[in-house]
Amino acid sequence: MKKLHWKEEFETHIDVIDDQHRKIVGLLNKIITSHESDSRHTLESEAIIEEFIEYITFHFNMEEYYASKYHFPGYNNLVEEHNIIRNMFNSLKYYYSKYTRPEHYSSTTVKYIDIVIVELFQAHFFGIDREFANFIKEQHVDII
Repeated sequence: MKKLHWKEEFETHIDVIDDQHRKIVGLLNKIITSHESDSRHTLESEAIIEEFIEYITFHFNMEEYYASKYHFPGYNNLVEEHNIIRNMFNSLKYYYSKYTRPEHYSSTTVKYIDIVIVELFQAHFFGIDREFANFIKEQHVDII
């Protein structure tokens, strides 16, 4: 699986968003590393996914708060995309759960994780997050 590497193109030039996005990339890569280190699902993988879900919930709530407060025109799209990502990772968490954990990863699971982790987040960073950051900069708003 390929890891997601921070790229200059991901920069929104809003420090708090960029810092949080860097942390998200780091957590995504921890998920990949835990997957690569063992052919079986482990409690460590489950814990990393839980940490990731908690962090994106924090991050998404922050973005949605400012998007609502300043009437971002793409607010509904932002929330919809965040909900899709939350649901995908909650599904992944369920799959990793000690109660539903299969003995080995299937090739389909590997492809799913690769698509979710790398492709979805790149599309999210370059899409609605970029629109939101540009809107915030145009409003001359400081996000803290």
